[in-house]
Amino acid sequence: MTNKNKEIAQEVYEEYSYICFVCGARATQIAHLIGDTKANRKHYGSIAVDSPLNKRPACGLEHNALLDVGHSSILSDQIYSLIYSVQREEIDKLVKENIERKQNKSS
Repeated sequence: MTNKNKEIAQEVYEEYSYICFVCGARATQIAHLIGDTKANRKHYGSIAVDSPLNKRPACGLEHNALLDVGHSSILSDQIYSLIYSVQREEIDKLVKENIERKQNKSS
């Protein structure tokens, strides 16, 4: 992890008080909403993929997966637009709705 990535991770942890975005447990990792893939970097650009607005704290892999919006290009595009307009609260709302949909599907 580069120093810049460490700084961004620290920023995200501090923004959310080291609390998992999904369940409220202690966060141990940083999840990308729009995944860190070559395809996403090509489509959305590294600035969006690496943005602190594209990351949320997670307590483990299961909740990291719930935060991934990659299955929905419409949702990814909405988050991409919000990243560039710096609207963290609106991103949080969309991600929480997406988590609820995923959790209801698996129930």
